[in-house]
Amino acid sequence: MGWVADSQQVQIEARYRDFTVPDVGDDATDSDIIKVQRDIYGGIDAGNSAMIDVTAGSDTTIDAGLVEVLIS
Repeated sequence: MGWVADSQQVQIEARYRDFTVPDVGDDATDSDIIKVQRDIYGGIDAGNSAMIDVTAGSDTTIDAGLVEVLIS
């Protein structure tokens, strides 16, 4: 079986972190997480990228910006 092009989505789970605002600044340093679900289980948030096309030679780099949440 050969290579099959597909569309994928990246999900990142984070505890005690907030996701930064997507698509702010340079594409090499901004966050590509566009959808956040809060408290999916046990205080963990999940962030999802947009669907990306995975084809031979395509750029599939996904960046996620996270900042620490201070709990007092």
